[in-house]
Amino acid sequence: MAQHRGAAVLFFEVYWLDVDGEPVGPGYVYVRGGVVEAVEPGEPPEEMQYAEMVAGGPGRLVLPGLLLGPVVPETYVLRGLVGPGDALGLLRGEGWAAEAVASMSGAEAYHAALMMFYEAAVEGYTAVVAVTPHPIEVARALDAAGLWGLVLAPRGCGALDAEPPAGDALPGEARVSIGVLDCTPRPGPGAFRLTGEGLIEAPGGDRFEPPPWRGRGAPAPVTAAAASPWPMFSGLTHPEPREAYRWLAWRGYRLLPGHEAYEPLRGPASLVVLDYSEPPGWLPEPAGVEALGPARPRVETVMSRGRMVVDGEEHLYLGRSAAEEAARTLRGLRGRLARKNA
Repeated sequence: MAQHRGAAVLFFEVYWLDVDGEPVGPGYVYVRGGVVEAVEPGEPPEEMQYAEMVAGGPGRLVLPGLLLGPVVPETYVLRGLVGPGDALGLLRGEGWAAEAVASMSGAEAYHAALMMFYEAAVEGYTAVVAVTPHPIEVARALDAAGLWGLVLAPRGCGALDAEPPAGDALPGEARVSIGVLDCTPRPGPGAFRLTGEGLIEAPGGDRFEPPPWRGRGAPAPVTAAAASPWPMFSGLTHPEPREAYRWLAWRGYRLLPGHEAYEPLRGPASLVVLDYSEPPGWLPEPAGVEALGPARPRVETVMSRGRMVVDGEEHLYLGRSAAEEAARTLRGLRGRLARKNA
């Protein structure tokens, strides 16, 4: 499968959303060597028009890539079994859901996380903050799905306790960092901390505060029921769609190690191209972020830190064979865990 790594890519005649979710354009977005070199109104210069890949066109809207998390990705295979009450105590390692995740083998954790990241990519997420007692397996799944982000190994977090692996990244990869989420009263230096409110605090003191859904008192770890970003932009599940957009598109990224100065649609390309020219997600003209939900729009292209991950609405790294292998590995897991919880 072509992945267009390192190729010059031109998205022409597109609109894009600015940092506040307002449409700008028409114009073009030019990516070369995986790096965004230009986001400008009007016609691209002649030298950019000969890119190896030309995409976009009328009816396309470019968004910054979205950040998913904090999330316990193994819960993806438990959808329908894990309710909101289970999710609220998950980061503390409390309750049935935490015990179910901790009981998974390395292979089960890898395939459950891989399928969640597969879905996340085709939904428009380009980076993930994951909390897991299986940090190596989840980090490998994140990279295999073409995404990037941060994997946190819990310490002193009840059933989710994990032994942090040596080093802070996968061998040979700078895309997936591995850190520690410390739930103890005295967190170690450089560790992320779980606050009394159930929020994750970065070493610098800033907190991951993803937008809460209506009816929840505090942001909960994302499970399969909340894996799509689009309802949050509609005002139906989140009271302030613009604030949800700012968090998902750039504010959350600034808490990742080494990305304190992150700017959307700048640097290594993390972006999403929507096709709003026909249903689902049809619009008669470009509109602000509130018009994008609650129905899932057509996610045509996704680039994650320079990688072309989704093109033509198809995942370029994973497909039916990966899903079938995951099904073979995970077959029987749900029934086993459901019987244990009965």
